[in-house]
Order: sequence, then C-alpha cells, then structure tokens
Amino acid sequence: MFKLLKTNNLQDSKTKRLSIALFIFIISSALIFYILSDGNYREINADFGLYFDPIDRIKNSNCNFVQCLNEFSTFNKDLNGYNSWIPTPFYSIFFLLPISILNSDFFFMIQGIIITLTIIIILQEILHSTLSNKLGSGLINITIIIGTLNYSFIKDSLTSGTMSVCFLFILLSIKYRSNITLSSILLSFAAMIRSNYIFMIVSFIIALFIFRPSYYKKFILAPLISLVIYFICYKFFYYSYPGSGFNNVFITGIRSMDYVYDYLLPRLNITETQLFHWDLSLFELSKILLHDISLIYGVIILYSYKIMYFMGFMHSDYLFDPRGIWLQRLYNLIYSSVVMTPAFYSTIFLSLMSLLRKHIILSWETLFYIWSLVYIFIHSLYLGDPRYLIGFNFIYVLSLIRFISLTYKTFTMYSKSI
Repeated sequence: MFKLLKTNNLQDSKTKRLSIALFIFIISSALIFYILSDGNYREINADFGLYFDPIDRIKNSNCNFVQCLNEFSTFNKDLNGYNSWIPTPFYSIFFLLPISILNSDFFFMIQGIIITLTIIIILQEILHSTLSNKLGSGLINITIIIGTLNYSFIKDSLTSGTMSVCFLFILLSIKYRSNITLSSILLSFAAMIRSNYIFMIVSFIIALFIFRPSYYKKFILAPLISLVIYFICYKFFYYSYPGSGFNNVFITGIRSMDYVYDYLLPRLNITETQLFHWDLSLFELSKILLHDISLIYGVIILYSYKIMYFMGFMHSDYLFDPRGIWLQRLYNLIYSSVVMTPAFYSTIFLSLMSLLRKHIILSWETLFYIWSLVYIFIHSLYLGDPRYLIGFNFIYVLSLIRFISLTYKTFTMYSKSI
C-alpha cells in the first residue's frame, strides 16, 4: 500500500514516510471533497452531467443496443436554442456506468482514488525505469509528490475526470511503448475520450520532428493510428462542439475575465453568444485580424493570459469565489507562483539548451519538454485552463527539478574548481 514511491534502498525510512504522507494526502483530499459537497461527489467535476446524461437516459428507457447508442447522438437545446455538445460514449460507458448502476457517490469516490493511485504508480515506474540513473530516486519521488499537489490534477483525477482518464491511457501507452499494437490501442482509447486530444498528439508529432531523436520513426506509428481514431470520433461526436475552433482565438475561457470582451466584441461587432457559436474559417480569421491591428494586439494579450492561466495563475478569479473557499485560491496562487511559472521557464531553458547541445539531458526527456511547450503554445490559441495541463504538469515539475539539480551540480563543480 505504501510503496507508492520507490528507492534503491527499500528500508529508507524517509521514502516510506513520504509514501505514507502522499497516500494520506490523496485519501484526505477525496474525503474533503466528499464532505464539502455534502456527499454529492459526482457534481464536483463540472463536466459530469454532460457525460452522465446519456447513461441516465438509457437507464430510464427500454431501448435496445442500437437505440441506446442513439442517446449519445441526440442533440439537446440549451437556453439560447443552440444544440448542445455530444459526449463520447467510450468514457461514459466504461467510467460512469458503475455509478449509474450502483447510484453511489461513495463508490464513485473510491473509483477516483483508484484512478489517482494508478496514475501515480505507473508514472513512478516510468520515471524510475528511465531517469533514476540521472536524477536519483529521491528527486524523482519529489517530482511525483509536487506534481500530485497540483489542485487541478488532484480534483480531476479523484473525480474520474476525462483529462485524468485520458492521461492514464497515455501513460499506459508509454509504459507499453515496445508493443506498438498495444500502445496504439491505448492511445486510441485516449483519442476517444477528449476532444482536445488533437492538441496532445499533434504537439507530440511536431516535437518529434523538431528534436528528431534517433528513434523518432519508431514511435510515429502509434500516434498516427490514434489520430485516425480521433477523426472518426470527430465525425460522430466532437463536431458538435460550438463554433469552428478558430473563434476560440477571441474566447477567454477564463472565469471572471469577461471584461476582455469589452475590448474585443465592439471591434468584432458581435455578441458574446454569437462569438461562442461563430463558425469562423481560417481565411475569415486572417482577414479580420489584418483589417484591424488593434484586434491583433487584443489577441496577443489574450493569448498571454491563456498561457498564464495554463500555469495556474487565475487572474481576477482570485478575488471571486462563489463558494467562499478562499484558502483554495491562496493555495493555487502559491503553487502557480512557486512551482508552475518557474517550471514553465525552466522547460524553455532546458529545451533550448538541449537543441543546442543534445547531450545535456536524455533525448526522450528533451522530447517530452518540447512536447509540453508545443502543446501549451498551440492549445492557448484555443483555450487555456489548468485542467487541460493535467499530465503535462508532471513534465513541467520534472523540468524544474531537473533544472535545480543541474544548477546545483554546476555550482558545486565550479566551487570545487576555485
């Protein structure tokens, strides 16, 4: 139970204490969420209703197999008369069917705990098998602990969120990367869960061609197969998401920052609702931006806001919390300032140094740093949110720990040479 973190010395009492502390933190966090929600654990994750409603409709109907699947393609109108999003059935069937059958929020909490522990165990196996000789067991354990303390990760994983489940399948595909068939299937499962998977896999492919490690051709097949699966899911499900995607260049996606629209909407001459459902093409977007330079400035500012929001900086939302849980806001501020923002810059530094001097760190490690940066730079054109960084947050923490370790070693060597 307590061997969440590994070490070369199995009797290391410090590692055992860290493992116990991490386990207690996960269980305590789940119980706190359960208590604060008054036992309505399923409602903690904002997307739960979207994915659960089709399952609930199937449960309360007498449909056969084909008719039941139609529940996932049935549009519901929102308050403005627009069609609502169609959820992907894979996640709903395999991860929400148990709670539908048992109707137990407590069981749903247990499922979230299992998913969280599984992610951590697989992650530490991958890191220890590939990086222990370079970083050491202690620093790898610290990386896992600090990454787990990310509020967005712990909240999403403990509530069986789609981003965490998607990350779990990506981790499994990395673990079994030597088996291309199995790795492709696992990545395809991830593609069937999240619409923003396209950003994850395209960023990875771009990173492969930027860094071009010696093995990059070997690992291109599995992502390409999952990309095909993604486009199949897009045809049946993801296409229902409002707008064209290009309209998101003007959408904040950030709570308590609607004042940004006071700058953008008059220049676009549309309403916020129209912006959200705007079927804007790339050509039209280019034409609009070239026609009004002030819009380019607004987009650059908004793009910067989204990158900062990715790093957990909540902007004006720090001052607005309808639940009144201000301690959580302070926690997010400290974590963003002390961990994620420095990690963002350390990832940029290590990536540039590795591109200039390819032997400074391991090639696969550099690949993952470049991947995480490309992902944020591309995704921020669409939306920026800490929960979309789930999984990548561990890469950023790793880069920060790696940067501190390299800096310390360099300083020590320099001190000894004087």
